[in-house]
This record gives sequence, structure tokens and C-alpha cells, in this order.
Amino acid sequence: ATVPASQYPDIVQVLEESTFDPAPFTHCDVPACHPAMLQPDARTRGHGFLRTHTFGGGTWVSEFAALTGLPQDIFGPGGMYAPYVLAPHMRDSLPLLLKRLGYLTVAIYPTHGDFLNGEDAYKAYGIDHFYGADALGLDDWEETDAQMFTAAKRVYDKLKTSGLRKPGQPVFVMILTINEHGPHDDPMSTLPKPFQNLLQGLPADAPLNFDTYLARLHDSDVAMAGLEHDFLDRARPTVLVHFGDHQPSFDSLMSTLPRTLPPALVPYRDYLTYYMIKSNVAGPPLPGYPMLDIAYLPGMVLQAAGLPLDPYFAAQKVLRERCDGRYDDCPDKALLASYHAWIFGKLHVYEE
Repeated sequence: ATVPASQYPDIVQVLEESTFDPAPFTHCDVPACHPAMLQPDARTRGHGFLRTHTFGGGTWVSEFAALTGLPQDIFGPGGMYAPYVLAPHMRDSLPLLLKRLGYLTVAIYPTHGDFLNGEDAYKAYGIDHFYGADALGLDDWEETDAQMFTAAKRVYDKLKTSGLRKPGQPVFVMILTINEHGPHDDPMSTLPKPFQNLLQGLPADAPLNFDTYLARLHDSDVAMAGLEHDFLDRARPTVLVHFGDHQPSFDSLMSTLPRTLPPALVPYRDYLTYYMIKSNVAGPPLPGYPMLDIAYLPGMVLQAAGLPLDPYFAAQKVLRERCDGRYDDCPDKALLASYHAWIFGKLHVYEE
């Protein structure tokens, strides 16, 4: 039997700018290194290391992967220009599938829509309504997470009263934050007192960057608790996802900082952030992986929401399982080549 769209959960997805789990770093040995937003709880369906395909910047390629299910680097160097050169050619994606399932799709953006072709790219990915900083009445590049989440809730509530959302229609909301964007070298005296000279023993200049990061991460943590309250402490079924788009560079110091990782992940140390998937309805835990490629995130979201998969995301689920969460570095190269032949040659998820 076909499930009516009104039974599908809302999905709220947050790209947390330059955010990673600081716990594995050797010098991060204070409570601020373990914020609640990065710890699993009773609502957590899946979490862990996220393998991204960019370092120190390039948020737009993580947006591309998290919405389309494709890492930009399989397209060669031109993939770094995904919002311009790849987005117009996408014929399937997470938002496009959700629209076919009856969802209304919305993006909440911290910059103006013309920045890096953001608004046009999001429409190509399948977003119905794009709200940039100007439409939200916010200062371009200056928003806190709390401001972005408050704006998202305001837009969400207005969808119904404005008539944009049909009664019972499920909603997909994609939110970008900007507060953790580098640089992280604010004068130490400008940080809240508890975060001044918080970490000890780091190499020169690194404490300022790391303390600034932890101060901003605390703000994100408080804001995330508010977002969870708005969307999970309610009767409507909802899936809440948040993830880091890339590590910050810390003025090129990040890659020099010692950390403890499983040996298999050490080669990826500069490309590991985090993902967290929660829901307010019971469901089986999502599969766990040593690290999850960001391209698999949309499939994990669909699985958490209990939604039917189209042939593209059904094939990707098989690839994820057989490659243990890896994508273009999957050990089974023949399988990966077969997958690409299927999705590009037969399903035409990307067309020139």
C-alpha cells in the first residue's frame, strides 16, 4: 500500500560550517570538547565520522554531495565549481526525490543567493523556495546559528499561513550556518572568559584558533538545543540531521595538530568532520561505518525517514553497504565502475 505523503516525516538538515568533533585532538581535554550536539542520545539514529572531499573551505562542494549523493571529485578538477558546472545537469537528488514524494523543499541561507550561484544551484538540486540573508532580514555572513535557526522556524511556520504548504504536506528544510567560518584568530580578549586560554600545551598560535573554535562551538551547541526543541519536541514526525562541511584551516595550523584516530582513518585525518541524525519517532538504528562518505548522507537521511528509495538511491544504498561507507576510495573498483555505469549510463542522474 502506498503511504500518503502526510504520513512522511519533516526533515530538517543543517550544514554546520567548519565544524568537526574536537574530542580526538590530543590537547582538547576539557568539557567544552564534548558538546551535547556531538553526543548521541535517546533520539540518535546514527552518528560518526563524516568523510568530506575538501579542507579549509569549499562549503559548496559539501552542499553538492549532501544534496545529490555524488562527491564532486569524481568529475575531476571542474567539480570544485559544482554550483556552476554540475548543478544544472543533475536529474536526481535528495530534494528532487522528496518533491516526487510530495515534499515542499526549502533552503535557509546565510549569504545572498547570488553568492557562488547558490540560489540557482539550489533550485537545480530541487529546492522550491530559497531564502537568502536579505529575504531573512539578516546581515550577510554575520549570522549566529541561533539567528539562522530562529529564521528557519519563522519561515517554516509561515509556509502554512502563506498557503505555500498544503495541509499535512511534509517539509524538507536545508539550513546553512556561517558562524564557525574562519578565520579563528579573534583577539583572545574578545572571547568569553571561560574560553580564554582554555587549552594548554598547543603549538604557538594554535591556542587562539582552537579556543575561538570552542567558543563558537558552544554557541552552536546552545542553538542546536533550541532547534531540537522546536522540531523534535512536538508530535509531528521529524528527522533532524546536522553535519560538518569541512575542517577549518586554523591559519594552516589544523593539519599539524596531534589527534588520536583509528589507524585506518589516519590517511583521512584532514577530511573528517561529523554527522548526527536524530528523530522523534522510534526506528531502527542506522548502520554505522568507520567513516561515512558525505555522498552517502542523503541515503542515510532517507533511511532514517523510512522513505521509499528510487532506483538511484536504492543502488547507492547497496554501494554504501558493500563499500563499508567509502565511495570513490571503495576497495572494490569494479563495483564502483559498475555503479557509475548504472547511475550515469542507465539512470541518467547527471546529463550533459
